[in-house]
Amino acid sequence: MGQNIKHLAALGGALLLLGAGCLVLPGRKTAEAPPPAAPSAPAPPVIKPGALLLNKVEALNPGIVKLEWSAPSDLAPGALFRLLHSSSPDPELETGAFWYQVTRDTRETAWGQIPAGKRHFRVCEFKEGKCQRYSNTVEAEVP
Repeated sequence: MGQNIKHLAALGGALLLLGAGCLVLPGRKTAEAPPPAAPSAPAPPVIKPGALLLNKVEALNPGIVKLEWSAPSDLAPGALFRLLHSSSPDPELETGAFWYQVTRDTRETAWGQIPAGKRHFRVCEFKEGKCQRYSNTVEAEVP
């Protein structure tokens, strides 16, 4: 019986070691977890060829911003630009965004009477009563 207790104690010790974690043998290293990856910056939006691109929105004075954009060469004949702003992201003409219309040859303009605070701006190619395509959205703080 004494020998059974010794075997049982040895077995219990081995089980205790196994249950407590991994066993490290002399001369061997355990694998270390890699350091956490640094958070990456959000990827810039992918702009497709032929897309409108709102390049810059700059607050000039209280309630006045300057917008600069580029346009593709395949604008629809007779199309104009409508500049849009809203307090909500991705403003659309159909969802009640404020708008300002300019000619198809315009690529920058100042726009006044913009409410103070965080605003979201976009450009759309406007023809036949609706926006045919939209630019990227740029967020700006209006003083």
